[in-house]
Amino acid sequence: RRSMFAEPEPAKIKQNIGDAQLIVIDEAQSIENIGVILKVFHDAYPEIQVLATGSSSFDLANKVREPLTGRALEFMLYPLSYDEVFKGNLLHASDEQEFRMRYGWYPGTPLSADAAEEALELLATNTLYKDIFALEAIKKPKVLHNLVLQLAYRVGSVVSVSSIAR
Repeated sequence: RRSMFAEPEPAKIKQNIGDAQLIVIDEAQSIENIGVILKVFHDAYPEIQVLATGSSSFDLANKVREPLTGRALEFMLYPLSYDEVFKGNLLHASDEQEFRMRYGWYPGTPLSADAAEEALELLATNTLYKDIFALEAIKKPKVLHNLVLQLAYRVGSVVSVSSIAR
């Protein structure tokens, strides 16, 4: 039902939502001119709360160009910390700890190393790389992929620019 946001006309949006007092828009960055639409709608119907989420901060920041000053609160959702997971007794087994430290906690990450690597490759392709390609108009994705791999293998150690270039 993203079509109801095609134009910044508050009355049309209100007609579609009826008496709802809360609108949730997931992946708001995919709606063209979402910043203007949110601003105009809030000014017309300040009693209706709008929760706009986006998983891609680059896209969201670039497409919500209209400042929502005084109309919006921004929340950043961070992943669980090491202490929250391991010292908060959410996880006990040391083998699981090592696996998760290597492959992360992204929802749906499989429990086998091979499947986890494949899932993370897909995740990186669909999110991280997409953002970087769009932001910087990268023309050689394989070069970027190799750079990211080289940096990942060197986490926690000194990185030499010349060795990465080779």
